[in-house]
Amino acid sequence: MAPMTTSGSTTTPPSWPTTSTTPLPSLPLMQTENGVSQRRETDLNDTARIYYLRSYINEALKAVQDKVDLRGYTVWSAMDNFEWATGFSERFGLHFVNYTDPSLPRIPKASAKFYASVARCNGFPDPAAGPHPCLQQPEGAGPTVGPVQKEEVQFLGLILDMAAAQTALYVLFSLVLLGVCGLVFLAYKYCKRSKEGETQPSQQELSRMSSF
Repeated sequence: MAPMTTSGSTTTPPSWPTTSTTPLPSLPLMQTENGVSQRRETDLNDTARIYYLRSYINEALKAVQDKVDLRGYTVWSAMDNFEWATGFSERFGLHFVNYTDPSLPRIPKASAKFYASVARCNGFPDPAAGPHPCLQQPEGAGPTVGPVQKEEVQFLGLILDMAAAQTALYVLFSLVLLGVCGLVFLAYKYCKRSKEGETQPSQQELSRMSSF
């Protein structure tokens, strides 16, 4: 885009290349991974994300009306996940994931409800036309919780859950380590006594020779 002067008119530097008036061929496009991230986000009323998504999807709709071959759009992301550079502190999700809970419950934010209505209605219903049927919340919709599967393992002939098996493994490892340390200590004491037994006869012989 050419720079704008203070008077409102645009100027094009002579060094900028000129473009042809021939339109470029319409290529099929796919918009992927479009979203907003927030650090350590806990507010479920994410109005900033809603504003961004509404604005961006609206611009995509304008592009379609301008005959741009936009085949699809995907938001990033459905739920909070692991980001390569920042780990779990960067949150992109429409659903909040509680990482401190072993079941990892997924709680929908306000943006999830907004994006669901856009996908359900395939656009933005006109508020002036009254409530649209596509805006009705489906029955049973709500926060989802990942299923908690109780895993069991066999340990020394016993069937234990994962936590108990892990504790038993640590205890067994500690006992083995303690036993090894005990054996090393006993071997050290035995070697020390053996050396003391060898040195005592030699000292007695020296004392006898000195008496002569």
